[in-house]
Amino acid sequence: MRPHNAALQRQVSLLTADKSADYFLFDEEDHAIPFAIEDMFTKFAFRVIRSSVMFSAAQKGLEILVEYLIKIMEYKPGLSQEGILIQLSGEYGEDIAEKMKSDISKSWACCVATSLFL
Repeated sequence: MRPHNAALQRQVSLLTADKSADYFLFDEEDHAIPFAIEDMFTKFAFRVIRSSVMFSAAQKGLEILVEYLIKIMEYKPGLSQEGILIQLSGEYGEDIAEKMKSDISKSWACCVATSLFL
């Protein structure tokens, strides 16, 4: 188990207090906005990935977690892609924005290469 910084400890505390929430994002005024998944299969998969990211040193699945949160929440009032990336960078101690750009570039290159064979 890896040590948690203050931002990630805050996330864990909020999740512990509210079992119905799957994650908390914070708006520009630092208000916690609960994120909850309705579909049980998706909720289970998200929580497995979340646990792996939060509690393992390797943070396996971080990109999936980030991508899903952005896809679902970036257009909600008070939230933005940039704000979500800043929050998650603070929680997980990486420059997630740069890492995601790199992963998106790799995904795009893969799609382009695959389409050449169709």
